Amino acid sequence: MKKNKSKEHNNKKKIQLKNPIFRKYFSSVVLLMLSVVFVLLCLDYKHIQDDAFITFRYVKNFTGGNGLVFNAGEHVEGYTSILWIMILSVIHLLGFDIISFSQNFGVLLGVCSIWMTYFIAKNNFTFFLEHKNNNQKRSEFNYSTLAQLLPSIMLTFTGAFQYWSVSGMEVTLFVFLSLLSIYLYLDAIIKQKSLILFSTIATLNSLVRPEGIMLFAIIVLYHLFYLHKNFSTNDIRKLTKEIFSPEYRIPFLIFIVPNFLLLIFRLSYYGYPLPNTFYAKTGFTLPYLISGLEYIWDFLKTYLLYGTVLLFPLIIFKKIKSHNSFGLFPIIIILFFIYTISVGGDVLPLFRFLLPILPLIYISFVISVFVFASNLFEQKNNLNIKSLYPATIIIILAITSFNYFVPNEKIKKLAFYETQLVEKMSATGRWLQEKQFQYNRKLTVACTTIGAVSYYSDAVIIDMLGLTDAAIAHHPKPLQIISGTNTGWKERNYNVDYILSRQPDYIYFSTGIKPSAYAERALFLSENFINNYYPYFFNNIADFVETIFVRKPDVVNKDNFIKFNSNPDFDSNYVNLYNEALNLKAKPQNNDRVITLCEKIDKIRPLNFYWAQYQLALIYERLNDSKKVFSIMEEIAGKDDYLSLAHFYLGKKFARAQNFEKYKHHIDLVEKYNPEYLEYQRNHR
Repeated sequence: MKKNKSKEHNNKKKIQLKNPIFRKYFSSVVLLMLSVVFVLLCLDYKHIQDDAFITFRYVKNFTGGNGLVFNAGEHVEGYTSILWIMILSVIHLLGFDIISFSQNFGVLLGVCSIWMTYFIAKNNFTFFLEHKNNNQKRSEFNYSTLAQLLPSIMLTFTGAFQYWSVSGMEVTLFVFLSLLSIYLYLDAIIKQKSLILFSTIATLNSLVRPEGIMLFAIIVLYHLFYLHKNFSTNDIRKLTKEIFSPEYRIPFLIFIVPNFLLLIFRLSYYGYPLPNTFYAKTGFTLPYLISGLEYIWDFLKTYLLYGTVLLFPLIIFKKIKSHNSFGLFPIIIILFFIYTISVGGDVLPLFRFLLPILPLIYISFVISVFVFASNLFEQKNNLNIKSLYPATIIIILAITSFNYFVPNEKIKKLAFYETQLVEKMSATGRWLQEKQFQYNRKLTVACTTIGAVSYYSDAVIIDMLGLTDAAIAHHPKPLQIISGTNTGWKERNYNVDYILSRQPDYIYFSTGIKPSAYAERALFLSENFINNYYPYFFNNIADFVETIFVRKPDVVNKDNFIKFNSNPDFDSNYVNLYNEALNLKAKPQNNDRVITLCEKIDKIRPLNFYWAQYQLALIYERLNDSKKVFSIMEEIAGKDDYLSLAHFYLGKKFARAQNFEKYKHHIDLVEKYNPEYLEYQRNHR
């Protein structure tokens, strides 16, 4: 009797598992749990990307009546997402904070992408189950409910996806609309519905990023090939007639008309058919291709187990390619890879260009693993299906854990460093805004990291990388001695002559006194820059002293303008050696190497460049060689009134020696050319 009751209980349990209502609510509950977990994980990486402030500045100018511009009066399309700008503009006009909204909305769109991944996976698993015999189908049906959720689980625990969801940028809007358009297309084909809704969402997606146009083109070409793959050349007229039938004509017009109007707007308002960022960031040259390949390889290493995750879909592709998705997914994935390589990858970290295809990769992987396991079961009847599928699920969850935990610390550091950077750049922006009030005029500032500093300063910004500057993007003047080195920066377009021709009041490096970007290093090979600008030190955050290069107040005339060839041993490579010395100086064990570099720089530098010698003095100070420190400081300060740090050092020395005449001489020069540094030092005695 007890055995019968036990059997009855087990049967009820099986019926419950097979119950579609139970499965529906089970999936919904799991997805809700994943949504909560995802939001919490995003909080762990919470930051705002500096590039997001470029969009925010466009929003500020647009809603303020200046037009869709970065600098008032300069028509340059330095953004990639007109839809994102329009959404944020509405939010700004309604009086809400666009910074916090962009982050919260981005996370919400990330949650929507997780759900959309599930719906696409569910449709594909339905097809998979339809091709099984009844006995096996019954066994697989229960496991498929969980299996359908696996791609969403994998996406939830993808650190790069969390990072970009909370970044304030349009990344998750593009991911969500890309997935939604793919889902609507497949749904329309399976259920033989109209393509109008698909076309509408695809149109919105094309207004988020230009790659949306590429995605639409891939789907349309696939659609024509899939539906008409058996057509002969005699059927071309029939195919053409069908393409221009109302069934297709209306969806095409829905997509083409807005994009055509946007093209007309671009040409008339900005003068170019593509966003300025495309011209500034990309280049079809070998360095860009190498950079693109490295970007793809890093992606494969981080989230696809060195590419092995792609092997299962490739192996079983022939077996299931008759299904819509398994013909479409590989094409989208491969073409996105090719596109990403061709444009040189991304200048920002963590694979935002590849996030739209990552859910497709996860879906393809999970289904292909289950197909592989199913085939294994069919070939070897002694295998227990009840243990095979749980084992498969456990393996996939193990991969998910690996993908989350391995890069976790790296992503946390990236989020932390970006937060620190934005905090610093924001503070400098506010400092520049105060300067504008002080001088009662607009300031012109050249810089390489333009986001937060532009948003908070409201100054005229010269983007040294050309993202928001058409002259640099379309007419770069790279220098081989600079561009032939590896700086760690991917932006290779710059034009120093153009930058200096605009006579910026300030030139600002995100790395302080150290020139790191190609454009920054190239400045040090300009006689104009070396003669007319000097580093100015000021306090903008707590106990932090920031550096900005300021135009000299004294006019440099022909008599005191020093040319590079004044030093017969001048070598342009001095700037690369200077950068290397500054990088090495952080660690005391590199003291000897830094001394060697600085001594070498001293022989080949411009005669009015003394900052390598100043760094040499700091190394000797670390080594407690006060005589050498004093000797170097006195020598370089005697040749350059603008060397505030050297003059301040000497002022302190002479004050202690009670030589007040020399003390006053040096401190007066600091007060004249760098008063804020002197004030900071007096306040921190």
